[in-house]
Amino acid sequence: MYAHIEPLTSGPRRDQPAAGWVTIREVDGPAATRITLFDGTPESATDTYQVMAFETGTAGGQQPTHARVLYFDGPRAPEQAAAEDFAGKQRLWPAIRDRSGLVGVWVLRGPQFASVVCILVTTVAALDAVARAAMGTGLLPGEDAALLPGPDRVQTHQVTGYQMAAETAFPAGGSR
Repeated sequence: MYAHIEPLTSGPRRDQPAAGWVTIREVDGPAATRITLFDGTPESATDTYQVMAFETGTAGGQQPTHARVLYFDGPRAPEQAAAEDFAGKQRLWPAIRDRSGLVGVWVLRGPQFASVVCILVTTVAALDAVARAAMGTGLLPGEDAALLPGPDRVQTHQVTGYQMAAETAFPAGGSR
């Protein structure tokens, strides 16, 4: 599965049938964005992200109201990407997956090992609870803090539209 991230001012892409999408507007600014998920082969690698993880939380199937988007800008070393993948799967997801109001988490990998993590929730309180749970974890044995510098940007958004195709929806705790 792949994803496109684009300003909402652009028209929707018609080159790929969408498996799902979310439109978001910055809480502290005017910027609006659409993230579109699709199956198939991407036409361009420059503005396409590979979906590395598609996790469904306790509120999977519900309509999200807010999102937090973390940007890890490239270029980055493959070792950093591997360390983030490990931390996400082994430490962070287990810490947040049972939080009330968590619709899901999308982890997208772009060119030069850039990453975008989109966390979808049903309330602002759920967004805060997920952040507290993630920040409260300690490094696991073998994790190197030098390879985990944190996101370059973190944005909080209001969800203005959301749709998932039936075959894209996963049961709570599911992963693709």
